[in-house]
Amino acid sequence: MANRAPGSQFTGTCKFWNAVKGYGFLIADDGGQELFVSQHDLVTGNEGFRALVAGTRVKCTYTIAENGKAIGKNVTGANGKPLKSYKDMYTAKREIESAKPADPNKLYGTIKWFNAPKSFGFIVPQAGGEDIFFHFSECLKAIVPKEGDAVEYALKEDKTGKTIASKVKNKTQKGAKGAAPPNVAPATAVPQYMGYAQPVAAYPAAFAATAYGGFGKKSGVVKFFDEEKGYGFIVPNHGGRDIHVHKSNVMGGQLVKDEAVEYDEAAINGKMQATAVTRVTSGPKRGGDAQAGHSAAKRPRVVYDAAQQAVAQPAYGAEYQYFDSSAAARYY
Repeated sequence: MANRAPGSQFTGTCKFWNAVKGYGFLIADDGGQELFVSQHDLVTGNEGFRALVAGTRVKCTYTIAENGKAIGKNVTGANGKPLKSYKDMYTAKREIESAKPADPNKLYGTIKWFNAPKSFGFIVPQAGGEDIFFHFSECLKAIVPKEGDAVEYALKEDKTGKTIASKVKNKTQKGAKGAAPPNVAPATAVPQYMGYAQPVAAYPAAFAATAYGGFGKKSGVVKFFDEEKGYGFIVPNHGGRDIHVHKSNVMGGQLVKDEAVEYDEAAINGKMQATAVTRVTSGPKRGGDAQAGHSAAKRPRVVYDAAQQAVAQPAYGAEYQYFDSSAAARYY
């Protein structure tokens, strides 16, 4: 390693650059300590946004800061010419990201199909091989995937020992709100898989059923519910991410923490949510410590016939199913 002296000239390569924070590091050709570089020390020759892309060859002046940190000043191209500048930070970020080499630990693929009502689908791996099963609970940011979406994902074993996709990151939608995915194409070209157009040999019906306990009506426990804000979350009994529930999708008034419920799932504004939420067991009493501080609005009013059987008034549909005659006095 050559002796370094303040003011000496060094050549090297940009190792890393953070366009948001405006700094990065250079690997000097002399093999010594990496050099810290601020965007203010990049020589561009104009007023554009200053940033470096990893791998760019540069020349700089070696400086030592008061804290002993090695710093590169007056950073130019390796030939001494001004560096490239950018229209804005976002343009610079896009170029920096696109120049990054692919992470060998990340897997990429394309959504082959996804059935929103049943909350599962398959990914076609970019590297080839068998299609990979995934459940919606593994989709990051609760983005509802569409056929053809590019995704990044990892692999894991489910409770039955099957390999499935996890941490599915949608690279096409990237968090933007969208419509629910299109209907699955009619099953006419190939044999059926649980009612959908997939080869039975490749995706045995028992696989999805055992992995997630079947589909249809789902059950879970209320994690919390804020009546004032009108939403909450349910912890699914089958595992996976908590699912959002809006009060407009709750039958019978507000929910309370730790209450057991059943529900359907539906894509609303591009995000999966719990709908038609009903109680399956008696949970904590309304107004108890599980929901202290929240409004304790009364449940819908009901009437009872001579046999003490709950009969719903027409305006309240099937709300009577949550009441019993011994509890009637509490709601009048």
